[in-house]
Amino acid sequence: MSRRNEGRLANVTGALWLGPDDGAVASPDEFDRLVTLLAWLFDEVLVVGDAPCGDARARVVVAEATPIAALCAVLEAASAERVLLVSQGCTRATAETLLALTAWPEHEVVLPSAADPAAPDCALLLRDAVLTRAREQHDLAAEGLGWLLARLDVSILADPDLVRLDPTK
Repeated sequence: MSRRNEGRLANVTGALWLGPDDGAVASPDEFDRLVTLLAWLFDEVLVVGDAPCGDARARVVVAEATPIAALCAVLEAASAERVLLVSQGCTRATAETLLALTAWPEHEVVLPSAADPAAPDCALLLRDAVLTRAREQHDLAAEGLGWLLARLDVSILADPDLVRLDPTK
């Protein structure tokens, strides 16, 4: 899907995570809010999991059996060098916060400070580096995003930095 419009970031793929470990299905309003936000910010938008059908703003990536397999699938599907992954129900998903993550100096993973490092609801991922580690973990049959994140260069966007970039925080 090529919609290269002025103002959208082409070097970041926006991805909405709907599973497989969430267990819940996003409400149509929440789904629409997040897909609209990601489509406004990024050239490419992916939806991981059981998405409402017929939304031309996003391409669906089938959620695999485990979180790591699903993460590999979305990273493989992304065309951009970085992937901004947002889980359904992420209350911090505002244009300002997501842009702050993309503007932060490059690391393998950038998280907002309030994110749970073992299971973040929002993260900017350097596609190739994270995909390599995720495949290693998948091959070792190790599960859990915490294990993966512990082996990557993670930068945390601290609250004072986030407040400077997004005064509403």
